[in-house]
Amino acid sequence: MRLETTISPRRDGVVNVEIDGQKYVFAADESGSMVCDVKNDDHAAHLLKQGDNFLPYDEADFAKAAELARGDDDSNDGNDDDDGEDPVDMNAAPIEEPASVVAAEPAAPKAGRKKKGA
Repeated sequence: MRLETTISPRRDGVVNVEIDGQKYVFAADESGSMVCDVKNDDHAAHLLKQGDNFLPYDEADFAKAAELARGDDDSNDGNDDDDGEDPVDMNAAPIEEPASVVAAEPAAPKAGRKKKGA
């Protein structure tokens, strides 16, 4: 799948992306779009999930890109990646408890000169 990136290129005119040891080089095509052919569907899915930074270049790939971006539901993969499955104990103490109240001692008299006539 040919993907386009909206990331500004480096001084040498390219955007380099490395996924699992595979390097992808996004370079300007004849229209000035920063594009690269990403043949690995898992890598394409990873890039498409990066917000608006990567998108399909060809209109024919929009449906496949949407499917890849949705991806598999990995909520049961055993990996704690904020998948919403963390057990919650509603009776647990808050993470940050307020500081305990401590009685303050009375303020000490100010040091310095005594008042006139005292």
